[in-house]
Amino acid sequence: MDANLRIMGFCGVDDSVSPELLQLVSDKYPFVEWGVLFRSDLEGSPRYPSMDWVLQLAALGRGSSTMRLAGHLCGDRCQQVLSGDTAFLLHLSALGFQRVQINATAANKVLLDPMDTPLYIANLKRCMQEVPRLEFIVQCNQETEALWKPLVNDTTVPANMSILYDASCGTGVRVSSFPAPSLFPHIPCGYAGGIGRQHRMLVNR
Repeated sequence: MDANLRIMGFCGVDDSVSPELLQLVSDKYPFVEWGVLFRSDLEGSPRYPSMDWVLQLAALGRGSSTMRLAGHLCGDRCQQVLSGDTAFLLHLSALGFQRVQINATAANKVLLDPMDTPLYIANLKRCMQEVPRLEFIVQCNQETEALWKPLVNDTTVPANMSILYDASCGTGVRVSSFPAPSLFPHIPCGYAGGIGRQHRMLVNR
């Protein structure tokens, strides 16, 4: 099929990379999105940048018409959203982030209590409604099925939600097949999980 590329994300930028270099790439390829991993206990370690670095990147982003930024929420940052806390989301929005990804998987140190699933869903929807400037990316895989399935079938789901088909659950393991983007035609979708050059598909249509 022909590619209809809206965004191509590169995740894991950190203090080892010059924000100015990322801006140069964004200027040349405005469809590139920089995925910034957030988890308080790993802040400042490889793939999890320090907040000073994030502020530098965000300042460049606010002065650029081409830089795209997404916060990938892991660990406690993801748990905060699932508990209905919008404070960090509002902070990211004020910094100029356009999207956040909800990494509610064990690989990202998020443990979901099945008994609390309805509460997680209600809190997530409320966060989407209260921070409408952010697009919320919900991982769509077997581990997160209890979250995404009710959301995609909910006629009242906020318009600022998209789904990410990531069968590897955030581990980057290559998968052999991907669902068609028409599976949920009313919701924007994207793909992740060891995508190689041999894959040709719609990404974040």
